Amino acid sequence: MLTAVVTATVAFSKSDVSACFAAPDANSRMGYAPAWGFYAHEKINALAVYLLPPEMLVLYKPAAHYLREHATDPDKRRYIVRAEGPRHFIDLDRYGEFPFEALPRQWDSAVKKFGADSLEAHGVLPWRI
Repeated sequence: MLTAVVTATVAFSKSDVSACFAAPDANSRMGYAPAWGFYAHEKINALAVYLLPPEMLVLYKPAAHYLREHATDPDKRRYIVRAEGPRHFIDLDRYGEFPFEALPRQWDSAVKKFGADSLEAHGVLPWRI
């Protein structure tokens, strides 16, 4: 599976990195990273605040604790609302090569081309954000 990763220059300690990202094991396909869990979401939100420009940092720094604590709300919702799970990912390898020209940008077009069931099975993230 292709995994989209957004990176930023932040001073992470070795324990932060090892706690957030587990290396693929012998049973996983090359390039596939397992889900990183609640801890990593919270840590990323907490540190991301400090990457904001000074004009935005003034607004977000006082709310850093709130942002950290609520980073996992959508993931927790997956256990309550069945439809929430597919909203968190997309299996891009199902849609050809980068820049994924075969992948419709509009939901209605994607449903016509692939069918709603297929889209739900392989993730609907781009159409939810």
